[in-house]
Amino acid sequence: MTAVAGPTARAEPDGAAAGDPVAPPAAPRPEPAPRPAPAAVAVAGVRVRTWVAAATALAAGLTLWGLSSRPLWTDEAISIGAVNQLGATLRDTAGTMALYYVLLDAWSGVAGTSVVAVRALSVVFVVASVLGAGVLARRLLRPVEAVAAVVLVAALPALARTGQEARSYALTMLLATVGWLCLARAVDAGAGTAAHLDRRARTALLALVPVAVAGVLAHGLFVVQVAALVLSCTVLPRRRPLLAWMALPAGAALATAGALFVAGAGGVADWILPLSRQHAIDVAATVFGPNLITACVLGLLGARGAARLLARRGDGPAQRWRALVPVWWALAPAAILVAVSVVRPYLVGRYLLASVPALGMLAAVGAVAVVEAAAPADERRRRRLAGALVVVLVASAVLLGRLTAAQINTEDWDGAAEVVADGSRAGDGILFTPSSGTIPFSVRTPFEAAWRDAGRADRAPDPVATGVPLGTVRRFYPMPERADVAPELPGHQRLWIVHKIRGGGVGDAALEDVLAWPELRHGYRVARRELVRGGIQVLLLERR
Repeated sequence: MTAVAGPTARAEPDGAAAGDPVAPPAAPRPEPAPRPAPAAVAVAGVRVRTWVAAATALAAGLTLWGLSSRPLWTDEAISIGAVNQLGATLRDTAGTMALYYVLLDAWSGVAGTSVVAVRALSVVFVVASVLGAGVLARRLLRPVEAVAAVVLVAALPALARTGQEARSYALTMLLATVGWLCLARAVDAGAGTAAHLDRRARTALLALVPVAVAGVLAHGLFVVQVAALVLSCTVLPRRRPLLAWMALPAGAALATAGALFVAGAGGVADWILPLSRQHAIDVAATVFGPNLITACVLGLLGARGAARLLARRGDGPAQRWRALVPVWWALAPAAILVAVSVVRPYLVGRYLLASVPALGMLAAVGAVAVVEAAAPADERRRRRLAGALVVVLVASAVLLGRLTAAQINTEDWDGAAEVVADGSRAGDGILFTPSSGTIPFSVRTPFEAAWRDAGRADRAPDPVATGVPLGTVRRFYPMPERADVAPELPGHQRLWIVHKIRGGGVGDAALEDVLAWPELRHGYRVARRELVRGGIQVLLLERR
């Protein structure tokens, strides 16, 4: 006879039949990983999709805020110069940042090359990255974590920096986000867990090929992002078919990077110093912000979030993989770059900006974990704590984002151009001298970018021994030699010298060497010396 369970009877364990000995209580299962959150899921009464849209708008507002408040710095001026000499730039720099320069060339053909115009392209890339990060977070995280992630990513100081800089790093961030979205779609379609890849999985993986190639053409070190994508597949049980398909984007990225390296792109980063503690400080300041306290808070929250995701086992390997995506994305590129830099230095903070969305996700998961641990059973208190924490983090991130954007560079080329423009006369000459630790175009190119607004054509100084008058921003300029300068000096009663000092200061050996030329030492006297912010010196020499 079968017994009828009374009110105090316990349910049979899964798979146990009536009358069998009751199995001992099972050990607590690890926290399950979430399934992809549908758009209709709400957090605090608001749909996740609406939160993503709001965070995207926040990112747009923060990156547009103060977009023209800083002068262009050397690298941004180089971007403008590359647009004006696109063919020569692609040829003579071996395709470094080629895709970004091509896109900026098309963009500037419509928007122009003003400070706002050239930086606005990066704003577009950053906003698209935040949107993509929100879509990806819905697939990877619990709804409340996804909302916290996209809001925090939008407010991170590194986003303000990247979106207000006319360089390729915002583009690489967007491409890395798209790459993880493609791989997540493939895994959702069964890649890595099924014996054979269906059409949806193959299509998503094939989409990774142009993404990987575009990333390397945007910046050669995007290969570390591709490597992170491939490495993440190794935790899936049926990884062989997936890895076979991942060989396509990986091979395409390596082939592209190899071609650029053979063409000469490997020499572009010769200025990077060997590994030291300063590299770690530079990376932390770049990805977390320059404020030590906030950087430590974000770092600790990120570590807590990584620990939580590593402990999140889930109901299957696909969910386990989803939980690990932010960890792979945030840590693998940095680890690879450090390992490579042991042989050849490549570790620079801005080369890891493509991983910033993942760092935001980890910090958000850590913040949610802290709140849930503080109020494990009180839902109302948990919501209050979560709201207060989000407000504090976002407000701090916004404030530090302003500070970070203001500290992207300390080179006041606008000030240097104004000094020359205010004091120049018709018939003056101007000489751009190479300084220690810099290269010749890093002096004249940013000066030319600033001269567009400050200069006056009727009394623009004549660049000595170059044959190229002031007025056009170029990527490359002839570098005047002493033998070329001397014959032209008799035609100038006054000579301006613009010099960039590595690391600031008042003078350096390279400048003193130029001033020691007999033609200058005996024929001219220093009538004026202006030290402009960022180690820029403007000297006016007059005939004795």
